[in-house]
Formats: sequence, C-alpha cells, structure tokens
Amino acid sequence: MEQPTGTPTTPAGVLAAANTLVADLDETMWVAKSSEELVEAVVVAERLRAHLAALEASVVAEVHARGVAKGELAWGSTAEWFTHLAGTHRGTGHQTVRQAEVLVHERSRPTPMTPGGSHPSRPR
Repeated sequence: MEQPTGTPTTPAGVLAAANTLVADLDETMWVAKSSEELVEAVVVAERLRAHLAALEASVVAEVHARGVAKGELAWGSTAEWFTHLAGTHRGTGHQTVRQAEVLVHERSRPTPMTPGGSHPSRPR
C-alpha cells in the first residue's frame, strides 16, 4: 500500500520501488557507456547486491524464527518455502536459512573488546 505522495509504507513497498528504479536500466545501451561508467555501475551493483543479501538474510531469519512458512503458508519448512520462492535447489534453501540465522545472530552479538577498549582484530 502506498501513501498519496507515492512513498511506500511497507518494507515490500520500499523494495518494489527500488526494483522499479533499477528496472529503468534494463534497456540501457551499455556499449554507449564509457569504461568509467561501466566500472562504476558494477561497483555500485555489487554494493546493492550485498545490501539486498543482508536484508534478505534478516527477513528470512525472522520468517524462520516465527514459523511463518509452516504455520501460515502451509509449507513443510522455511527452507522448502524459500527453495520454491527462489527457484533453487533444495540444499540451497536449507543453506540459505542456516546462513541467515548465523548472520543475524552474529550481528546481534556484541563485538568482543580488549581490556583497553579496542577490537582485538583492529589496531588502535
């Protein structure tokens, strides 16, 4: 659902709007772009892909934690639902759910600090 200003009001709405923006590039004539534009597009596309992957992992972990796939969508498991949704191999769906849980738990865990207050793997 969107507000009258066209601003998406749900997470799915924000993602749909972002997808629409990116779709504007579908007909781009890449041959007409400079090398710098091509490289910059790849760099930014990779950042976007990584950001979307992290976002997806958080959402998949929450869907799994709530039991949405089994309880509300009538799938046998979150992995089976994700496998179907992504159109991927069964093992990939299970791996995605496992990795999503690990990533979310790793992000929510406090970073260990040395007695001096610095991160042990980073120089002060």
